Amino acid sequence: GVRWGLLPLLVVTLASVGVALLGMRLFGRHDPDLGAARRFLGRPRPDAVVAIVIGVVLALATILPAIGRPDELVDSPASVYPLDRIRTFLETGNFSIANPTFYPNGFHAWIATSLLPGVADVLPGTNVATVVLAAVVWPVGCVALVRHAIGPSRLVTYAAGFASAAFIAFPTTLMGWG
Repeated sequence: GVRWGLLPLLVVTLASVGVALLGMRLFGRHDPDLGAARRFLGRPRPDAVVAIVIGVVLALATILPAIGRPDELVDSPASVYPLDRIRTFLETGNFSIANPTFYPNGFHAWIATSLLPGVADVLPGTNVATVVLAAVVWPVGCVALVRHAIGPSRLVTYAAGFASAAFIAFPTTLMGWG
C-alpha cells in the first residue's frame, strides 16, 4: 500500500476539493445575488459567532484546569493504548481505519495526521488535539446543528453555545478513555 504522509494527504485533499467544486458547479443551485466567495465561504452571523465564543470560553474554563499541562499523561488505565496507536501510525505510515480494534481508529488517524510534520511529540499533540476537539469543534458543531435543526433565532443560538459547554461529556470523555 501507499505510506500515509504529507504528499498523499495533499493529493487526497486537492482531489476532494476538486470533486466538491465540480459537484457544486454541476448540481448546486446558486443565488445570483451572491458572489462566488460568499457562496463558497458564507458569512457568519454575529449571534452565531458570539454563541460559539461563549461555548469555547466555557469549555476551556472547564477543560484546561482538568488537563493540566499539555505534556501530562491523563491518569486513566485506557490512556496508554491510544498514545501507542498514534505512535505506531506515525512510525509505520499505516493509517488504515480498516484495522479491526476496539478503539476508534479515525480519531487516532486524525491526531497522527496532524502530527506528521513533526510539530509535537505524541503526548502533547494528543492532548492539544483533544482540547481542540472538545473546546472548539464541539461548540461550532453544536451551534451549527441547532441553527439548522431548530432555526436561527438569537435565543436558540445563544442557548446552543451555553449547552455545548454544559454537555461536553462526549468530547471530554476522550481525555480519559481513548
